[in-house]
Amino acid sequence: MNALRLTAGLLVLGLAGFAAAEEKKDDNKTKIVGNWVIEKDQGEFSTGSAFEFGKDGKVKVKHKKGDQEKTVEGTYTVDGDKLTLNVSVDGAERKLMVTIKTVSDTELVLVREDKAVELKRKK
Repeated sequence: MNALRLTAGLLVLGLAGFAAAEEKKDDNKTKIVGNWVIEKDQGEFSTGSAFEFGKDGKVKVKHKKGDQEKTVEGTYTVDGDKLTLNVSVDGAERKLMVTIKTVSDTELVLVREDKAVELKRKK
């Protein structure tokens, strides 16, 4: 009888852990939706660069570098901590894959090739 209780307890804990992992995976999809802006220069992105992630899976990126500004549009998908952007740049389709290091109500940190980009939610 004790073995049955132990097995049932482990099964419940395992299912709870699985549900928490699934919830976090889905959480990234919902938390990323919105407008995000770079507040300080970071590598290839200058202050004022912005990302707009729509609920419909569309993305708009306003890329600033020095005095130049370019806006590109496309789609995105989130699978766990992986963010895939499909955008059109100068008529050529580009697929960018980045890792979501952090996403909260106020902060988004994306990592690509060991370079992090920190964004703040735009109100």
